[in-house]
Amino acid sequence: MALPSPLMRTAGVCLLLVRVSAQTHPLTVTDLWAVQRVSGPSLSPDGRQAVISLTSYNLDENSSAGDLWVLDSQGAAPRQLTQHSSREGDATWSPDGQWIAFTAQRDGDEATQVYLISPTGGEARRLTQLATGASGLRWFPKSQRLAFISWVWPDLKTPEENAQRLKERAAAKSKGVIIDDLGYRYWDHWLTDGRVAHVHAVDLISGTVTDLMSGSPWSLWRFDTSPGLSADFYDLAPDEQELAFVADSAAVSGLNSNADILTWNLRDQTARNLTTNNPADDTDPRYSPDGRTLAWLRTEKPGFYADRKRITLRDRTSGTVQTLAGNWDFSPADLTWAPDSRRLWFTAEDRARNPLWSLGVDELAPKLMVEGGTVGGFALSERGQTLAFVRSTLTEVPRVFAATTAGTEIRPIEAFNAKLTADWNLGLAITTNFPGWNSRPVQSWVVYPPNFNPALKWPLLQMVHGGPHGAWRDEFHFRWNPQVFAAQGYVVVGVNFHGSTGFGQDFVEASLKRYGEKELADVEGATDALLKSGYIDPQRLTAAGGSFGGYMMAWLNGHTDRYRAHVCHALVYDWPAMMASDFPDTLNVVLGAFPWEDPQLLDQQSPLTYAKNFKTPTLVIHGELDYRVPVTQGFQYYNTLKVLGVPARLLYFPNQNHWILKPQDSKLWFEEFFAWLARYAPGGGR
Repeated sequence: MALPSPLMRTAGVCLLLVRVSAQTHPLTVTDLWAVQRVSGPSLSPDGRQAVISLTSYNLDENSSAGDLWVLDSQGAAPRQLTQHSSREGDATWSPDGQWIAFTAQRDGDEATQVYLISPTGGEARRLTQLATGASGLRWFPKSQRLAFISWVWPDLKTPEENAQRLKERAAAKSKGVIIDDLGYRYWDHWLTDGRVAHVHAVDLISGTVTDLMSGSPWSLWRFDTSPGLSADFYDLAPDEQELAFVADSAAVSGLNSNADILTWNLRDQTARNLTTNNPADDTDPRYSPDGRTLAWLRTEKPGFYADRKRITLRDRTSGTVQTLAGNWDFSPADLTWAPDSRRLWFTAEDRARNPLWSLGVDELAPKLMVEGGTVGGFALSERGQTLAFVRSTLTEVPRVFAATTAGTEIRPIEAFNAKLTADWNLGLAITTNFPGWNSRPVQSWVVYPPNFNPALKWPLLQMVHGGPHGAWRDEFHFRWNPQVFAAQGYVVVGVNFHGSTGFGQDFVEASLKRYGEKELADVEGATDALLKSGYIDPQRLTAAGGSFGGYMMAWLNGHTDRYRAHVCHALVYDWPAMMASDFPDTLNVVLGAFPWEDPQLLDQQSPLTYAKNFKTPTLVIHGELDYRVPVTQGFQYYNTLKVLGVPARLLYFPNQNHWILKPQDSKLWFEEFFAWLARYAPGGGR
């Protein structure tokens, strides 16, 4: 399929991503939920095998299940390791290669527990039976114990005491809670029962569980840019005598949070804060395999979650601290040491992709190791030179690959979804630049309907991403998937507007304290350019977005009426009212002030200020359990539209959070989304 020539006249350099096969039907919502989803791999020490969790969803039954599979790094047929109705995850291979540990909530389990299974198969053995559950597994280097995270009361000493208190709390006739700090809820769960996250250990032989942080005044950091605690929040020294973890050193939880790296001596039970000199966040501690160095990721701007992360090393003997590649303008994640302790591997966004990089401790800049698409979880073998990783693109579902650590001989090692995807007819996807704010070129993705004909007129769907400090990447998304919208007969454009990540830190911070202004210019610039192409119908322009993208729907509604319909998910409508969010102490960083300090500045950035201009019919969607953007934001916007007489519909989910994650709720979400657009701007070429 050739690149549509009108776009070539109005846009910049484009990369063609084309599927060439005998596809039979466009992508559907049912197809999305039929995809079997692979987890990040864990490699055996010799690198010959990888274990993953493969999750399948049953749309009709509104359920999911995940089993463990063992993959061969040379591409031999995968082998199913577990078969159970539960959802199994956190799979991790022991350093000695003898065991695979995982978490699951099987029949009779009160909460998620730790299980152990031989890589050759057989029955899994439950290692824990904790009322407080377990997550975030890490092996002790000698393979005799497993570490995990459990939420416990700091004044209690044993699992039995914690179980008893849980029963007492459940039986209490009064459910009222008393709150003294600011960190009392997070994303979709409350943090008011007094429990904290501690690292525990379970002995493989005896089954004895030990709270490694018992008696410590510290606990693992509660807050991050994504829900839940994982093994990223702590690490174990190779000599098994020290624990490094992320903790909040703020005087009041949730107020001016400052993530620090602490070490906890497992012999004498003493703590040491290694990052008291940095008022911003330090996260992701990683001991080098030789035990000489502790690495972590450091930011420098307090309260700003999208500040550039820097790789920091500390010599454990001398205490000397150094920053690697300090001038590199991207933000590392998923930090992993190479076996020789002389090199680190990580992912980092780079212009709407998320490749895999490596950096030697004596090198000035990282090396690109695996490019193309978006790399998710990855692993290095502890012995040998094997790399395994998950990668997806806009036209390829996530798949597990293996390679040498030299970055050569990349090969897929599973094909779980090959039969399913062979029947898909996906649209052409390109990356291009459009003139945005102040005529600056802004990278965007354009996805065309299957069987697109540029001689016809097509409706446009502007798909605006959230964050705002995130990006539309070359990846297969299971919620905001441009292919599933293009399949409805829309040309879909995703603009990586000012504020997006992966284009340098100056670009990330370009929208701070003036939200809406530059983003609007960038989105409108893409619409203008596509209208000039000749194949976009100016009478069928639509826009949709979630979170900050939802904010932009209300912002567009107050600044232009050329879009025929909006779909607005989990929007921010009234910035002063966002003091009810789970991150109120950072509003001054991104907006420039708290509401009482400069009301006019916040009003200028709030869509409600421009409500008198609202004219565009809007589907408003919100979940009751969304504590990041409280549901009242959606109610305010919907009520305003109805009072103004603007056509509006509210899709409300009482059991969903910031995202719509349950299969049947997702199905309804898509059905209402498609129907709303079709009512005002039907899909298809004319």
